[in-house]
Amino acid sequence: MEPTILSKDIEQRGKGSGRLHFIIDNIDVSIINGLRRVITSNIPTLVFRGFPDKDNQINIKKNTTKFNNEYLKHRISCIPIMNHDESTFSSFCNLYQVELNMTNDTLEQIYVTTEHLNIIDKTSQKPIKDGARTFFPPDPISGEYILICILYPNQNSQEENESIHFVANIDQGTALECSCWNVVNHCAYQAVIDESEVSTKLLEISDKVKKEDFKLLDAQRCVKPNQYEFSVETIGIYDNDVLIYKACQYILSRLSQINNYMIQQSGGIQRKHEHDQLSNDGTLSQEQRVELQKTYCSLYKEDLFYIFEIKEDDYTIGKIIENHFYNMYQEYVSFVGFKKEHPTKKEAYIYIKYKTEQDEANIVNQFIELVQFINRIIISIQKEFSTKS
Repeated sequence: MEPTILSKDIEQRGKGSGRLHFIIDNIDVSIINGLRRVITSNIPTLVFRGFPDKDNQINIKKNTTKFNNEYLKHRISCIPIMNHDESTFSSFCNLYQVELNMTNDTLEQIYVTTEHLNIIDKTSQKPIKDGARTFFPPDPISGEYILICILYPNQNSQEENESIHFVANIDQGTALECSCWNVVNHCAYQAVIDESEVSTKLLEISDKVKKEDFKLLDAQRCVKPNQYEFSVETIGIYDNDVLIYKACQYILSRLSQINNYMIQQSGGIQRKHEHDQLSNDGTLSQEQRVELQKTYCSLYKEDLFYIFEIKEDDYTIGKIIENHFYNMYQEYVSFVGFKKEHPTKKEAYIYIKYKTEQDEANIVNQFIELVQFINRIIISIQKEFSTKS
């Protein structure tokens, strides 16, 4: 049975796009959590890249403010660039850069904001018209621009006036690389409370204090199985619906990579030592090594376990595969478990132990069937959300 969107509404918050709420039924928690993880980590956007130093694209030419350069670079990195058209990202990065050049020669404080940013055409070296208002618009609720720093007045004629001058190239990035580049200010889900079950259990409690205690704690555990309320609120780059759509698309692209890998496994499943030998083979050509590094996943056997390795997306994709593999093939398997060796490592592993000896071709087919099943679930969710920006 495919998941069903039971309700969908917008909680309006000022003049912004609001917070999207929807309740979805007949869905495994791993998929809901996968969507949340993609939205908070893997949605690409245009960014200012200030760190690490070797990749720094924010050139601070002059800074006599109260902030040091590193602090300013971090504040600049947090500024969202409001371009939702992903097809233009590469050309936008190549054609434009952002400049800010201000000096306080007055007796008043000057609040330097994104309103003062200039988007410069790299070819003509001239600012484009209305660039700041288009790509760095004011907050829809407060109507104010983002504060970058304050230039204080100079009370001593012997000292230099406070100034800030920087030129920044534009790059593409995701919140997985740097949390400065998130695309939402809220993204969460919760299990839907079963009010009828709560009411029934409340009738069984006579003590007033225990009844209040139940409402605060155990009532939150009375939930409808496989039914969740999801809420998301964009910072403004993409519409809320588009974020859900893009999250689905990301998961579909990863499933496609897994499917393509499994289709190529006609020669059987490698043993772990064979897999390790290939990974560390110094005789491979540069092209072969690059191709091996691009491989998103691998399947091999170690002792009694078949191990499915994912090189990226650990919990996001790994928990979806783990849960659904067990649910689909529990009559054949005695164990399916997810393992991540260390939080700093990208790789994740799913260990599978069968009850009886299995034909390896059949195991590969099970993975292909599994991917196709999850694919249908994700597509059914994606269809419920608009792609308009």
